[in-house]
Amino acid sequence: MVKEVAFSVSAKAARLIGRENITDVSGALTELVKNSYDADAESVLINYDIPFPIIEEGQDISDNINVLSAEDFEFLNSEYIENKNSATKIRIFSNENIELGSNEENKKIKLETVKEVLSKYNHIYIVDNGTGMTEEILSTVWMNIGTSDKEKNTTSKKGRQKTGAKGIGRFSLDKLSTATEVYTRQIDNSLYRWRLNWELFEKAELIDDVKAELEIIDDKTMAQIAEMFIKSNENEFIDFENNSGTIIHLNPIRDNWFNRDFRKVNKNLKSINPLTSTDRFEVNVLNNYDHSLDFKTSQDRFDRKRYDYRVKAEVKNGELSLLFDRNELDLSLKIIEVTKGGESFSIDLDSEFWSDSAFQKKLTNKSSFDSSIEYSFKISDIIDSNDFSIRDIESIGDFTTELFFLKSAASSIPILKRFNATERKKWSENFSGIKIYRDNFKVRPYGDDGRYFDWLSLSERQQKNPGAPTNKAPWRVLPYQIFGEVLISREGNPNLTDSANRESLVENREYSLLKEILLFIIEQFEADRQYPLQVLGNLIDRRYEKIRSEKKKIFMKDIKRNLSEGKGSVPEDRSSDTETSFDSKNNSEDEFNTEFKDSDIEQALDRITGEFEQSEIMNILMSLSSSGVMASTFAHEINGVATDLGTRNDHLKMCMDSILAESDYRGESFLNPYKLLQFYSVTDRLLAAWLSVIITPLEKESREETISSFDYELRHIIQLWKPLLDSKFISIYEDFSESKITLDNFNKLDLFLILNNFILNSAYYLEEKDSGERRIDISLAETQSLIILELSNNGKELSEKYKANPNYILKPGITTKPEDEGTGLGMWILNEAVERNGGRTEVISDFKGFKIKIIFSKQKEV
Repeated sequence: MVKEVAFSVSAKAARLIGRENITDVSGALTELVKNSYDADAESVLINYDIPFPIIEEGQDISDNINVLSAEDFEFLNSEYIENKNSATKIRIFSNENIELGSNEENKKIKLETVKEVLSKYNHIYIVDNGTGMTEEILSTVWMNIGTSDKEKNTTSKKGRQKTGAKGIGRFSLDKLSTATEVYTRQIDNSLYRWRLNWELFEKAELIDDVKAELEIIDDKTMAQIAEMFIKSNENEFIDFENNSGTIIHLNPIRDNWFNRDFRKVNKNLKSINPLTSTDRFEVNVLNNYDHSLDFKTSQDRFDRKRYDYRVKAEVKNGELSLLFDRNELDLSLKIIEVTKGGESFSIDLDSEFWSDSAFQKKLTNKSSFDSSIEYSFKISDIIDSNDFSIRDIESIGDFTTELFFLKSAASSIPILKRFNATERKKWSENFSGIKIYRDNFKVRPYGDDGRYFDWLSLSERQQKNPGAPTNKAPWRVLPYQIFGEVLISREGNPNLTDSANRESLVENREYSLLKEILLFIIEQFEADRQYPLQVLGNLIDRRYEKIRSEKKKIFMKDIKRNLSEGKGSVPEDRSSDTETSFDSKNNSEDEFNTEFKDSDIEQALDRITGEFEQSEIMNILMSLSSSGVMASTFAHEINGVATDLGTRNDHLKMCMDSILAESDYRGESFLNPYKLLQFYSVTDRLLAAWLSVIITPLEKESREETISSFDYELRHIIQLWKPLLDSKFISIYEDFSESKITLDNFNKLDLFLILNNFILNSAYYLEEKDSGERRIDISLAETQSLIILELSNNGKELSEKYKANPNYILKPGITTKPEDEGTGLGMWILNEAVERNGGRTEVISDFKGFKIKIIFSKQKEV
C-alpha cells in the first residue's frame, strides 16, 4: 500500500530566507524600497528615529538620555550606567570573585538587558505613496511565502516592470527589527494594520503556527498615520493625494547602526534607478539624530560638459551597435607647448598633428573628435567560439548599456579640454561604478562599494598595462574613471537571474557572456580614446628625437674639434707624474694622430649616454623572441631533423662510391643507401634553411649593418624562408618593381624582424587552411617620395572585433590566437621595427585574408 507523505515547513525557515539570507541592513532596506517601486510609488521616505544607534559597553549615550522614560532611566541608573565627567555611559558591573568564564557570560547577559531597554526607543519608518494593499492581498499574497504573483502580474498599473519575483522580500523585515507593523490602504478601500512579532518564529515548530494580526483602522487617513510617527513634516517628502500607500514601522531595531551603515544605505539608494531613467521615483532619507546623514535622490542628469566620453551600446538579435560620443579633445587649439626630457618645443596642430594620415578617414578626421560615431558588430564575431556557443548568444537576450568616462583631475596631455576639477570630483563621488538594472531597478551589489564595485576586474587589466594613453601599449581605463549602467529585463533576459540571497546574479554562462561583451565594449572605447593621443605621443617623440639628434651633431662637432686641437699633446702635469709611467710606444705621435671617423665619435657618444646598450639589448631581445616563436611554430618539422645532425651527405656518398667502385646498387630496394642519402639530403636542406633564418638576424654584422638595396635584401630573406614554407605547403610570391629600390640607412636586423614576424604569423594561420592554395604575397613599389611594402596572405581574415580600429593589433599583448599559443608580441615587434626606420604600418581591414601596408619616406626625418 502506497502512502502519501506531505512536507511540513519549520518555523525557522522564515529566519533562513530572511535574517540569515540577506547580508546586511542595506540589502534589507533595498528590498523594501523595491516593493514600493513595484507598487507604483512616486516617493519613498526612510525615517531613522534611532537615538541609540550603538549599544555597546562603554558607549556614550548622554546626548539622548532624555528620551528615556523615568522608569527606564531609574532602572538603568541603578546598575547599568555610570556618570563620569558629565558623560553618561553604559556600565557593565562584574564581581571580581567570579571566574573569568562566568564573568564574561555575566557581562553578556547584562549587555542584552541594556539592549532590550534601549532598542525599544529605536524606530525605522518606510513610507510610500504607492497603490497600497487590500485585505485580500495581505492575506493571500503578503502572507504567502514564495508567492508567484509578480511572475504572473509582471507589469504594474503605471507600466513598471515589477522587480520582485521570489516572494520573499518581505522577510527582510526580520533582518531589521524584532517586530513590524504595516499600515496600508488602496484607493476606495479600507486602511489596514498588519502586525507581527518575528520572535514568534523562534518559539514555534511549524511556520503555520505563527499568526500575524490584521485589523481595520477606520478613523485615520494615511497622512494622519504618518503624522503619528514622523516628527518632521512628512508632506515635504510624501504626497498622499490619493490617500493610498504603505507605512512600515520597524521596532525594536535588531542591530547596531554605525555611521558607515547609514552612509552605505544612502550610497546604494543614490543609484537605485538608472541615471538615464525618466520614470519619477524619489527616495528621501531623514535621520532625526544626525541630519548630516539625510539624503535625497538626485534628479541630476549628465549634460555633455560633465563627461569626456559617452558610450552607448545595444545588443539586439545577436548584433552589437556601438555609439561613441567623443568630447575630450579641444579642437580650437592651434599650437601647444610641450616639455619632454628637459626639452621644450611648440607643435602646430593643424600642420603637424591633424595633417597626419591617421586623421584622413571619415571616422577619424578632426571634426569627428567632437561628435558621435557609430560601429556595429556581430556578437559571434567578437567572442571566442571555444568559450561560447550560438545558443549562449541567443539565450543571453537583448540588453543596452550606457557608460561615461570622466577624468576627475587635470591631465598633462595638452590637447585635452579643460574642466572644473572640483565639480568633476563631486560628480565622480556621486556617480561611480558600473551598475546593473533589471527593469529600471538596481540589481545589488554591482558597482556598489565592496568586492563587486569592480566586478569586471578593470583594475587587474590596468595593472597589466598601466601606461598613459600616449604610449604604444594598450591604454586601460581605471574602474573609478568610468561609470554607467547595464539595463536588462526579466522578460528579455530570463537567464540572468538573482541568486537566492538577492546579493548578485547567478554566475552562469549567460552572466559570463554578459561580462565578455561588456569588456569588449570597454576595449573598443579604450582603443578609440587612445587613437589620437597615441598619434600625439608619437609626434612628440619624433620631435624630441629630432632635437636631440641635432644637439648630438653639434656636440659631435665640438668633440671632433677638441680632439683635433689636442692631437699629439700630453698635459704637462701628467708627463711629470711620478706615479704614472708612459711607455714610449703608447705615447707615440702615431697613436695621437689617429683619425676619428664620425661613426667612431657617435658610437662613443652613444656608449657614454647608454643609448647603444639599451638599443642593442632591445634589438637582441626582439630577435630572440621571434626566434623562440619560430622554434615553436616549426617544432614538428625540426624534431625529425635533430637525429640527423651528424650526417654529412657528401662525405657518405663519396665513401659509398669508393666501396661500390662507382657501380650501381644491386641489393634489396629498401636497403638502397642512395635512396636514404637522398632523403637525408632533403632533411639537411630543411635544417640548413631553419638555422639560417634563426641565426642570420643574430649575427653581429646583421645587427649593425645598414642596407641600401631594399629589394635585394627582401629577396634574400624570402629565399631563406622558402624551404621551410615548402614543408608546410605554403607558396610565397614576390612582386617587385623592375628598377632597383634603395632606402638609405635601413637597419638590416629590422628588415629581418619585419619579414620574419609577418611570415611566422602567416604560417600559423595558413596551417589552419584545409583546402585551396596557401600563399603569402610580398610586393614592393615606389613613388617619387615613398617606398611601399605590402605583405598579405590568404589565410584567416582580421577579426571583426578589430575592424573598427585595425591598427589596434599592433599593440603589445594583443593577439587572436588562443591564450596558450599567442603572446601578442609579433605584430608589435614588426611595427616597432617599421617606426624605428621612420615608417608607418597600416592594417587593411577590408581584405580577403590578412594584409598590412608599410610605408617608408625616402626622406627620413633626422
